[in-house]
Amino acid sequence: MKRLIEKYNLPESILLISSYPEKGVHYSQKVCAVGGFAKNTIEALQEKNNKAKYVVLTTTFNGKSEIYEENNVLVIRLFRRNKISSYLPLIKAIFAFNKIKNVIIEFEFSSWGNTKTTSIFVLIFLLLKLLAKKQVLILHQVITNLTELKGHLGWKSKDWRSYIYNLFIKAFYLFTVLLNDKIVVTEEIFKRRLTQLAGNSKKISVIPHGVDTNQDKISKKRSRQILKLPNNKFLILYFGYLGWYKGADLFLKFARKSSNKNYQFIIAGGPSFSNSDKKHYQKYLKTFKNLPKNLKLTGFVDEKDIKLYYNAADIVALPYRTMMSSSGPLSLAFTFRKPVLMSNKLIPYIESKDFKEALKTSKVNKKDIFFALNSKDFYKKIKNADLNKLRKFSESMRKKRNYFNIVQKYDPLLFQEKTLKLENWSYLRTINEI
Repeated sequence: MKRLIEKYNLPESILLISSYPEKGVHYSQKVCAVGGFAKNTIEALQEKNNKAKYVVLTTTFNGKSEIYEENNVLVIRLFRRNKISSYLPLIKAIFAFNKIKNVIIEFEFSSWGNTKTTSIFVLIFLLLKLLAKKQVLILHQVITNLTELKGHLGWKSKDWRSYIYNLFIKAFYLFTVLLNDKIVVTEEIFKRRLTQLAGNSKKISVIPHGVDTNQDKISKKRSRQILKLPNNKFLILYFGYLGWYKGADLFLKFARKSSNKNYQFIIAGGPSFSNSDKKHYQKYLKTFKNLPKNLKLTGFVDEKDIKLYYNAADIVALPYRTMMSSSGPLSLAFTFRKPVLMSNKLIPYIESKDFKEALKTSKVNKKDIFFALNSKDFYKKIKNADLNKLRKFSESMRKKRNYFNIVQKYDPLLFQEKTLKLENWSYLRTINEI
């Protein structure tokens, strides 16, 4: 361990605090979606500078600590989800890599565990601030009204907890903006929300969710052969965890109400690992019993099979009930240049310049790509979908949001000198020397 610390504890190294998938994997059922995002981002940064070294402090699998190297990345698994005591080894590791100046934090509320465990994460922001690290926080969720997530949280429409939690989350965002040097959000709508809550828009940058362009290409026909799916059906794909806010149950409802025998529905995903132990989520999962014949539920899709399901699909549907983060399944649809239909709850995507430009250049209107959350409008949009235009839109977004293009936007955030002067802060100098 000492040898590895000496190897990676360098001023030019970057410390990443995030969920992170296992060795040799990008898209894992063992971590939240942020893990794949983090790994793709690091690899894109390494493409620019293959000499750079990274230290990843991340969560354990089954409570087992682990240390290993992977392509100039030192991965240290030390944080047990839902365990407040796990902050001690995390803090020790931060002190151990005292020479590293730049820190990236990938944050999603479910990454580190329950509400109690997550709320303490603010202390990590504070510690890094006291240590005069250059902090870049990639904030994956910005939601200001938790009532919109009542089904996801297992609340009633007028649950008393919503008032308390809304106050808590606003305070959390306020301290988050205060304690970090730079905040990155993935869409313009999230910058607007965060600015309204905490001000200081100069701290907040928009860098879109990257698109993975390293996936192998395979034909629709071959994909369906491997997956044993019919060639003569119009295949509508929902991809990702079974989630209330993602509208997995609405997709099931659309399938049940379908009178078109030519439609084949696929839910390529399984239960959420972060919610699996919650009673209200177990109740939600019962919705997916006794499925109609026109719908196939795959369970979690291994990384090697992601390309098969996307390439097999004619169109990808995103029946989201709310927009609290940038959609990973949408990014993958761009990866495979697939036509997409999105719920009208995702219309705020249009606030992002590249999204609006891609719609314009592909000649796709709002009414072409967004549908109301009812089966009548969903089927209307499916029936009238111009697949060529929608495909061109996804191709355009693929080019604009290629990971290797967007990571260039991290350069001024990561490598500008921190302006904080330490000469008058003797106690901070002492901490740094520990």
